Amino acid sequence: MGSRPDHHVGVVFLILLGAMSPVRAAGYALEFDGVNDYVDVPTMEYAFADGDVFTIEVWSRWFDTVRSLCAYRYQLERNRFRTRGTSELVVQTGITNQEWNHVAVVYDGSGATRRLTGYVNGVQTGTASTGGSPLSSYTGNTLRFGMTRHSSGQYSRCTMDEVRIWNVARSLADIQAYMKRGLSGEEPGLIGYWTFDEGAGTTARDRSPRGHHGTISGATWTTDTAPVTPGPGPAAAHGPFPAHGAVDVPRDVVLSWNAGTYAHTHDVYLGTVFDDVDTAGRTAPKGLLVSRGQTVTAYSPAGVLEFGKVYYWRVDEVNAPPSPTIVKGGVWSFTVEPLVYRVTA
Repeated sequence: MGSRPDHHVGVVFLILLGAMSPVRAAGYALEFDGVNDYVDVPTMEYAFADGDVFTIEVWSRWFDTVRSLCAYRYQLERNRFRTRGTSELVVQTGITNQEWNHVAVVYDGSGATRRLTGYVNGVQTGTASTGGSPLSSYTGNTLRFGMTRHSSGQYSRCTMDEVRIWNVARSLADIQAYMKRGLSGEEPGLIGYWTFDEGAGTTARDRSPRGHHGTISGATWTTDTAPVTPGPGPAAAHGPFPAHGAVDVPRDVVLSWNAGTYAHTHDVYLGTVFDDVDTAGRTAPKGLLVSRGQTVTAYSPAGVLEFGKVYYWRVDEVNAPPSPTIVKGGVWSFTVEPLVYRVTA
């Protein structure tokens, strides 16, 4: 957690809310018990500099009045949204317990008057101004759902679904158009997207190209989901493991990813030079096409990798005949664990 003190600006606005009709969708959501359940996303540190714009969206179904979920040190609670730091804003949400509600908070960091705007179920419910000062940045704070990053360690008692984080200020029209529709994961400005549709295990996969997967601690799967129609899914490979930019990766790591929507087979490229991995292809593989036409979404490198080395990899999706179009993937990177770790007194 950062060392910034928590101060109150005292800007409050009300959000009025009517109950929504329940609509079930396919998939799963995550249920948090309010005692010790949370999801930690350690590879996704604070993503916005002072003054940057952002949008945070989540579908939630609350069962108490005080506990909160936390994106860095922005806290969405059942009855308010707070930014904690040198310029704190408090947004009263007034969400009704035990109903699915879509909450979006948009920060427009441009101009002399920076504004935080709240939306509930596609209705703009108010704005709060920072008075021209940017919100505090929380460099070093990673992303967490279901538990605050404050030393008190408050937990949420809620069910959560469809968490989306953007580095753009989404318009009201955009929010209304997509709040009940699943995303492909490739939308411009989308830097984190967790649908919680795995249904088993302890990993909450990031469906955006960033691949910031979360580790689930205690939270349980439920088929009581938000009223969201599943999206089409991206055409390109996405959701890499290890996450893009990961460090201390074991030498015997098995690489994996989420397949593109229309993928029939996969071509895997692996090397230590970004430009080579980025430009290699079937006609000019440069010795980096380590697996061609495989059907599974995992690849185990031949032999162990080098200590401390940065590796780059790419997965191209090959669509099914009669039109076997190749969808080029993005280049991901990871750093292998060092041979020796520094020990400090």
